[in-house]
Amino acid sequence: MLFSDETIADMVNEQFEPVWVSLREVPRVTIDFGNGNVVRRTLHGNIATWICDSDGTAMDVLPGVYEPQSYLLNLQYAAVQHRQFAELDSANKRREWLAAYHQVGLRLAEENQNASTPYSSGRSPLENDTLVNEFVRRKQIHQYLETCGIIRPGDATRWLYREVLNADLDDPYLGLGETLFGSYPFALLKRTRASRADPDMQKPSVCLIFAAIVVLFCCNGCQPANSGEADRAKATAREQTQSGSVVIRDLQGRTIISHADIVAYTWDSHVVTLRQGLRQRLHDEFGSNLIGGVGFVLVADGVECYTGEFKSSLSSFSSESIVIDLFPSPSLTDDQIQISIGYPTSEFFEGTDERGHDAIRNALSSLEKLR
Repeated sequence: MLFSDETIADMVNEQFEPVWVSLREVPRVTIDFGNGNVVRRTLHGNIATWICDSDGTAMDVLPGVYEPQSYLLNLQYAAVQHRQFAELDSANKRREWLAAYHQVGLRLAEENQNASTPYSSGRSPLENDTLVNEFVRRKQIHQYLETCGIIRPGDATRWLYREVLNADLDDPYLGLGETLFGSYPFALLKRTRASRADPDMQKPSVCLIFAAIVVLFCCNGCQPANSGEADRAKATAREQTQSGSVVIRDLQGRTIISHADIVAYTWDSHVVTLRQGLRQRLHDEFGSNLIGGVGFVLVADGVECYTGEFKSSLSSFSSESIVIDLFPSPSLTDDQIQISIGYPTSEFFEGTDERGHDAIRNALSSLEKLR
């Protein structure tokens, strides 16, 4: 998350009074793969950072998720501009200042939009989102706020999410209705039957559609990097049925971490020391996919003990599952990872904590990896 960045957190605490407001209940999805294998997680949403005066007057808003450096520069600029705004002693002067501020912002957004292509395959998803936020979405925001005068965030939040972030807060499906139901193969048949029967049957079941979105999202970019990696995956897969085997696989069955990669496992804290360089290699391999999460399954002696997600602590997307954060942590060495519950904190976790599964402990003990 952005606020886990120490520089940003320090700047926010020094220059602003931060307040977090949840606008609606977080959508959750459950995928039952059968045989007791269940994944529960939240669907990703969007955020907006309003910059306000102490009386609640809205100066500006940063839409969506940003790269840390760009986010920090925007906050620093807003803090400087606010010093001028705070000195104005009348409502008319404030309205004039706000109009001029957004006129300048609009001009800059238009100039930069013409000079930059918002989406490029050569950039990471986060870099692309940052450019779209700055040069497309903020252009819409400046156009709107220029004529609004003195308002508070609540006066424009519904407009912001509907027109700029494409997530209508009054829509139960947050603008995803056509995506969820438009290509549903039996939608026409269901509508035909519904018109003859119960009106409540007009909406097709959404569970399979949601599952497709989440599974594709979790598994994106998880193919073996080369033939050697594929051979290693097959060899480790054969080991899974042998006694004393602990393997972490992706949801396509490829081995991510085998027991040969584990140097030591500290049971009380679930800190795992890996062979040198592996954590960094996995971090680089998964790249921006860590923002949304990369699914995994931990298997011990052939028993699937639990599912979870590889994440990065730069992510703004929460998780209700078991999580392995691959971003470097100051409390760990470069070759250590910690298996945690929930993200960004354990309060987000739902379900049963299976990190202490007997099969895992027995396998690690027989491998003499347990500490």
